[in-house]
Amino acid sequence: MSDKTKKFFISKKMKIIIISIIVLIIAISIIIGISKKEKVIVIDSDDTKEVMVLIEGEVNKPGFYIVPEKSKVSDAIKLAGGLTDEAYTNDIDNDNYINDGDTIYIKSTNDYYNNIDSKININSCSVNDLMSLSGIGEAKAKAIISYREEHGNFKSIDEIMNVSGISENVFNKIKDYITV
Repeated sequence: MSDKTKKFFISKKMKIIIISIIVLIIAISIIIGISKKEKVIVIDSDDTKEVMVLIEGEVNKPGFYIVPEKSKVSDAIKLAGGLTDEAYTNDIDNDNYINDGDTIYIKSTNDYYNNIDSKININSCSVNDLMSLSGIGEAKAKAIISYREEHGNFKSIDEIMNVSGISENVFNKIKDYITV
């Protein structure tokens, strides 16, 4: 065997090894990707319109759920396997209707009691901060931030009712937890 032939043979072996390693890495990535995919659960319904909701926090099976358009928070909690023993239930509005894209976060009793003395400043808070308030999902939180950016800082907490989607009922639920 000449040196040229040996060199070719070795590089052919190396090519096979490299290709095998690449195929192995791709296969592992696909397997890991499949196992990490979030489950989407669908409620069967005669209604043609459906909405997607993300439920997180103190529920037994957090994740994305597709539900009929007129579903309530209590429906999503049932789909998510119910509440854990650590769930803080006083500020859950079970009769609130779910909108497409809503995120429902169920606080733990620890979350509640650790934050009982702190209020959210609606002039400087983030979307996630607002979503920790009862009755405020992602859509309403983004609407509050947009209103603030468009009109400037809130002068008083009741000015938040000028935001589309923030009714007096919602305001009454959050007024003790917000400040300017």
